[in-house]
Amino acid sequence: MIADLENRVDQLTECWDAEVAGREIRFEDEVTSENLSQLFSDITDFRSQIHGRNLILEIEYQSGAFTHRLIWESMGSVICRQESDSDAAPDDLFADGDAQTAIDEIRNNSISNTDDLQSAVSSLLSTDLVECSFQYAISAEHLENHIEGVVEEDLTVSYYFTENRVKDEVEQRGLSGIKDYLYAREEKRLIAIRDVETPLVGSQVAIFPPREIGSNLYDSFIDRRSLFDEQLKKVRKECAIDYFEEQYLPPGYLDFNVPDDTEFSDWFCKRMTAYRLMFCLLGLSNIARRIEDGWRVRFNGRRVIESTIHLKEENGKINLQEENTDEDPIEVDEKTTSELSDLFEWIYTTRTTDRITVFRNIVTLYSTTLIGAIREINEVSESVKSNFNFYIQDSIEEFVETQQDVSEYVFETHREMSDIRRSLSNNLSRDLFRVFVFAVISWVGIISQLGQIARIRYALAVSLIPVCVYLGLGLRTAYSLDKQFESIDNGREQYYSMYEGRIDDQTMKEIRNADAGEAIEEQFKTDLQIYYLLFGAMIAVSLYAIVDLAYLDYIVTDFLEALLSE
Repeated sequence: MIADLENRVDQLTECWDAEVAGREIRFEDEVTSENLSQLFSDITDFRSQIHGRNLILEIEYQSGAFTHRLIWESMGSVICRQESDSDAAPDDLFADGDAQTAIDEIRNNSISNTDDLQSAVSSLLSTDLVECSFQYAISAEHLENHIEGVVEEDLTVSYYFTENRVKDEVEQRGLSGIKDYLYAREEKRLIAIRDVETPLVGSQVAIFPPREIGSNLYDSFIDRRSLFDEQLKKVRKECAIDYFEEQYLPPGYLDFNVPDDTEFSDWFCKRMTAYRLMFCLLGLSNIARRIEDGWRVRFNGRRVIESTIHLKEENGKINLQEENTDEDPIEVDEKTTSELSDLFEWIYTTRTTDRITVFRNIVTLYSTTLIGAIREINEVSESVKSNFNFYIQDSIEEFVETQQDVSEYVFETHREMSDIRRSLSNNLSRDLFRVFVFAVISWVGIISQLGQIARIRYALAVSLIPVCVYLGLGLRTAYSLDKQFESIDNGREQYYSMYEGRIDDQTMKEIRNADAGEAIEEQFKTDLQIYYLLFGAMIAVSLYAIVDLAYLDYIVTDFLEALLSE
């Protein structure tokens, strides 16, 4: 369906004078009696896919007797608007009867459908006394909506008629605005460019010619899965970056595969490569502060590197410049950026805190400038990975001790949680027994000692007051146990958070999966609900009994009188 739509756009652009203006193709051309039917056919075919914009026909009598604008709306209705008219009689203007009828209909705005519009304009053009031109436009927004409606996947789609428009967008936004342009949270980002020659495909964002949407390469793009959201969370944890939510992207997000090199693909990938390099440096630093034309970054390791860096394009090349150093600017190239990106991915795969610590120690020992370190990125990468192996060996004993501490804490927490749950169950059994015994003893004593029914009623009502008080205290005790349980559970989560940076993710996940705390919590919550429900119901019944015995003389009183009369 997308290819059919593109064919219809081709038909319009090939047959009529067209000009791309921003996010629109604008058509403006002369209409004659010979090509009128072709115009209506082309617009009708296009509207079979998209309703689009209104078609505007402007008819003008050669001597200036009238000028009218005929608006064929996208939904098919017709509006006739007078621009100028001498109100000359139709038979003074035209000898042809159909033309006379046509100008009457136009003046009276009585043309109601497409066929009548085409017939009226055709009648006027056949006289050779009327000139006609049309204006029409195809909006990129309409094409975007059509693509989003046709594809089955959740996509954020942008449509462009020319590569140059995309170039303008990317250049205007720069590094600070590229996330706003390309990033789509929880969706893939598709940019369709009508005149692009080859696709550019990343993990989450791709550029395609519209006709290749639905191809095998497009399907492989849709099937790709990434963990960029998880990577963003890790970078946020390790680095303090200004405008993180608005501007920062993982460098892998901007990595594109290109089947064939073209002028546009070379330009686009070169710029994305420069952005990847910058995002790598920002995501590996301790602190990155945004300044007017660049970034001030700080690496804290065995020593400190603090630099102001920015990208600058000169003579078709993009250079990374570092201020206040003797280092010459370094040209950004794919090889260097890929090596730094690979190191970035290795650091943010697992044990991120440990790996990035080793990296910062090594990079600050290797050079006093960032550009110096980047020039030796291959050696820096190898040194980081080899030193990390020594770091692991030195920290095994500490790791085992930490793991034992966590296991012991979990065991102790389970014991405390189980004790609280046991206390709740014991309280429930004990309180129910005490209430039952108290009620039976007091009521038997009252009934056996007092002879008059009225006195018994009031005595029983009074005896229920301490029962309500005791039940209320029982609820208070249960509430206190609930808060105590909640405090222990919160402490357990804080303890886990404290050790997350010291134990690798897989081991921490295994410890959490083996933790039966959630099962104990569920059992405790169930017991607590039973306690609240049962004691609440008993308080409600007791209060009702007090009111009934003292004032209402209703169900409880009737039952008591029936019981004593037997």
